[in-house]
Amino acid sequence: MKSERGEMVTITFLCPNAHLKNPSMSFSTLSIRSFMWLLLLPLLALAACSTKKDDPAPLPGHWNLATMHVVEKDANGQLLLDYTLTGKSGDYIHLTDVLFQEYNNSQLNFEMPYTRAANTITLKAPVEHLNQTREIRELSANKLVMSYVRPVIAQGNSATIEATYTR
Repeated sequence: MKSERGEMVTITFLCPNAHLKNPSMSFSTLSIRSFMWLLLLPLLALAACSTKKDDPAPLPGHWNLATMHVVEKDANGQLLLDYTLTGKSGDYIHLTDVLFQEYNNSQLNFEMPYTRAANTITLKAPVEHLNQTREIRELSANKLVMSYVRPVIAQGNSATIEATYTR
């Protein structure tokens, strides 16, 4: 067999039955390119196999506050404060499928029913215009990161909070 460059090429495979008359086989009709495809096909088939993604982590349960990063700005968007708080024992949230409870120092700070649409949690206040939304930035079996904006009473100031929780 000749290669693309005109060189004579012989592909030889050793047979496991060496006791036979001809312990090797020569493939004169098999081109190098065809041979390479034969070697690559199993690899391509393996690479094309889809792997099942892990099921999304469940949101309901007990989440301990690890850190809370707070950025406070005035009504004009000017930075006032930028700080990070570390969660203490007793600072956590507890979620059921429909109820959001926040605890500070093991005391219930507030509870509200909530709904979830994709990565947005809407806390349902008794008066609709007081509803709060929180964006889920990261959710795994052991980590939850939520971001939200909380209005501050002083003249239109606001605080953007990114809270990290662990199980």
